[in-house]
Amino acid sequence: MEAGDHLNQLKRISLRLSRFEDFRYAIPGWRGEFTLLSKGAFEGKLEVAQMPHLRAFVAETNSSLLTKGPAEENSVTIIPITRCSQATRWQGRQLELGDILIRGTGIEYHNCTESCAQIEALIVGKRVLQNAMQILSYGELDIDLETWTVLHTNPEGAMLIQRQIQMLCHGAISHLSQADTEARILRCLVEALQKTQLKSEHTIANEKRNKLVASVIEYMHANISAPLTALDLCKKFHVSDRLLRHAFHEHYGMGPIAFLNATRINHVKKCLAYSSPYDVLVTDVLRAHGVKRPGSFSRKYFDYFGEKPSETLGIRKY
Repeated sequence: MEAGDHLNQLKRISLRLSRFEDFRYAIPGWRGEFTLLSKGAFEGKLEVAQMPHLRAFVAETNSSLLTKGPAEENSVTIIPITRCSQATRWQGRQLELGDILIRGTGIEYHNCTESCAQIEALIVGKRVLQNAMQILSYGELDIDLETWTVLHTNPEGAMLIQRQIQMLCHGAISHLSQADTEARILRCLVEALQKTQLKSEHTIANEKRNKLVASVIEYMHANISAPLTALDLCKKFHVSDRLLRHAFHEHYGMGPIAFLNATRINHVKKCLAYSSPYDVLVTDVLRAHGVKRPGSFSRKYFDYFGEKPSETLGIRKY
């Protein structure tokens, strides 16, 4: 950890990550989880800057990651969509260059990135952001901070927020006092938000697909060891294969069975990582997840995580 100067009392973390689960450091105390959706040994980088009223982070990954979990109480997350993050999906919605995503206090994280993405975000106290919008926009800026909103500006507007995050995480404004640093960032944030427009709301069809995907995923988790097929899912939820595939591609860029396989292999990794090699065997864990061919599964596991199941079982928790 790198501490900021005494004037700022700014705390920074800069980490090279070899385990995708360790992105949790960006959200201390968070109870959510990450799922790896692409194959290959994971590599990532995380930079976090913490101040009294806001936190910034820059997360880089060579893999496609799904982030799901409860919202932080009383905090709002602002994510500018730049060229490095424009393939991001939020709640099943494809985001575009120049968008600014605002996750309110009442909405869970449900974010899916493509491989080789870089996500920058500001996490600001709800009351602090409300006061800044009221004062700096003279009451003209009215954004719902309870739900989630996608605003659109030109790419320069999103880049304005991105630059503030980068400077905070990289220490480029350490010459300013703590109060001046926060005030500068909030001023730039409000300036960018004033130039945006609310994008069209979800259609009824969007909402139906969102509910369908959520229901199917819940069913997958409840039947993680079952040999489910696309036909089984279509029959269970009374939908066509085309509709089901379209809904999952819209959310995650992959079909339902590919998503199920990724979910199952991540479940196995989590189970192994949190078990003792003295208490369980790899074969026991695989059998509990419905794996019929341990040798073939182990090769797929290595393709995903760059390590064997037995190696994961030997990794100790922090």
